[in-house]
Amino acid sequence: MKATNLKTRSLAARDAQVTAVKNAVGDTTVIGGKDVNDLIKVSNVKYADGTWTKGKAYPISFDLDIPNEVKRNDYFEVKMPKELKPTSADRDNGILLGENENNIYAKGTYNAEANSFIFKFTDNVEKYKDRKVNVSLMQIINFKTTLKSGNYNLELKVGNQIFENTKTIAFSSDASTSTVFQETEVEGKKEGYHPYNTTYTINAKNYSINNANIKLTPYVDNSKSPNAISQFNKNDTNITIYKVNDATTLNESGSAEYVDKTDVTSQYKPVFNTDGTISIGLKNISSPYIIVVDSKTSKPFVAGTFIESKVNLSGSNISSMSNTNKVGKAAPSTSNSSGVIVSDTTPPTVDKITNQTKEVNTAIDSVTIKGEDNSGKPVTNEVSGLPEGVTYDPETSTISGSPTEVGEYPVTVVTTDANGNKTETTFTITVTDKTAPTVEAIPDQEKEVNTPIDTITIKGEDNSGKPVTNEVSGLPEGVTYDPETSTISGSPTEVGEYPVTVVTTDANGNKTETTFTITVTPNESNNPSSTSDTPSEHEDHYNHNVQENVSKEDKQENNNKKQELPETGETESKNITLLGGILAAISGIFLLGRGRRKKQ
Repeated sequence: MKATNLKTRSLAARDAQVTAVKNAVGDTTVIGGKDVNDLIKVSNVKYADGTWTKGKAYPISFDLDIPNEVKRNDYFEVKMPKELKPTSADRDNGILLGENENNIYAKGTYNAEANSFIFKFTDNVEKYKDRKVNVSLMQIINFKTTLKSGNYNLELKVGNQIFENTKTIAFSSDASTSTVFQETEVEGKKEGYHPYNTTYTINAKNYSINNANIKLTPYVDNSKSPNAISQFNKNDTNITIYKVNDATTLNESGSAEYVDKTDVTSQYKPVFNTDGTISIGLKNISSPYIIVVDSKTSKPFVAGTFIESKVNLSGSNISSMSNTNKVGKAAPSTSNSSGVIVSDTTPPTVDKITNQTKEVNTAIDSVTIKGEDNSGKPVTNEVSGLPEGVTYDPETSTISGSPTEVGEYPVTVVTTDANGNKTETTFTITVTDKTAPTVEAIPDQEKEVNTPIDTITIKGEDNSGKPVTNEVSGLPEGVTYDPETSTISGSPTEVGEYPVTVVTTDANGNKTETTFTITVTPNESNNPSSTSDTPSEHEDHYNHNVQENVSKEDKQENNNKKQELPETGETESKNITLLGGILAAISGIFLLGRGRRKKQ
């Protein structure tokens, strides 16, 4: 036999007669030929080396001996491992086997139900009888049948021959431990458009969430890109909501298969918003939910277009969390007669990017996307899902910046080579706020009762840049706190020492406690004045006036007190002078009286 490697090319969907084969492989009358599965001989089956990761395409190749007995319209089947399925391009367009478009010896059409290709020989098969040809088929991981990471025994069936190969399949993220997660499956083309379905896993961690709300957006950027062909509308979109009864049955892949769940769709009323989004109010929840959305594209799914989705979970007692997903069309299977890749189907290789956790408004560790292609040509990167404040620089292939909002941000990097082959890399940036607000110290102050205190402005700020709130306790009567101006003012009405506590809280519940004391003293104008040893001139005048108004009884009492003073051996000159004056006055009065009696 001659050994010849023949070209595998994408086939435009143009052979309507083969469509019937999808439902009747064994009916030879359908395609005018016969089943030659028993004649097909295959060797040298190869699976791409290494671990197979969800989101990438991998080739399975084999050498096929074309039987001498086959004729035009005879057919055979290539059945894929159940854990895999062909790329969207191959499913839509089929597979052409031949050296070039003018020398096609077999056409393959995909049968979705059987997950297989039915290859029908053409007139050109006469030129390739008894030859060995190489067939290479690109495969992706089917998340609905491959439920978790692990080793899988992949079974490929070509004709009536079965070939097994053990491969390690890995998922880069785990739906069963995520707060929000999604995975999209694109179905075969129908009437020029593509049905697709997205399975959303909500609250896998069993949080108790008050007023849980889900928002589904058919694009990942702030506005819809012309290349985003996903859409939601009442006519083409169907929503099914499941409550998960047992979180331990959730699948790592995000598939709803075999999950212990209950259909609760009738309990909710999804709202189709005017901006193309969907809102679903789940109310108060404490268990996981799975939401399956079936829709279709607004335009044909071709190279350069994307099926996109963003899911956002919010609640009154949690920070908002979101997840984005972007599905592009993989390149078709292709090879040539010399064995050299002429139409590159190998996606770029990209170094793994580690997750990181950073405080809000703190710079992340700079991320350099390291991707390279087997062609040696440069690759391009498209980055989505970054938090506000973090950006991607395509000139340096770096992601950097300081996130400004708390949350968990799943980031997707789609690396594309010059021929449109793509590799998707995901990682998570978790933005936390564990730093308490900073508050300026407040000095103690001392004021008299019923006297205004010095107005106090509480100056607090948080690293998140968001406003803080203050709670003030311990203020004296008459002094109040105004939350609008963050000021403490007023006149204390009670004497005492008042330890005041200010608790400053940021948007994420971190608290800082500040204390100071307001001491309220009695009013000095109400206290007796202390006297000086040497009275002032005014005091003398005051005392003189008081002395003049003293009653006779007070004078007598003072005289008595003076008489009772203890003998000290000293003479009080003022007292003697006063006594002499009094005696002289009495004598004058007495003599005046006697004179008056004499005249009478």
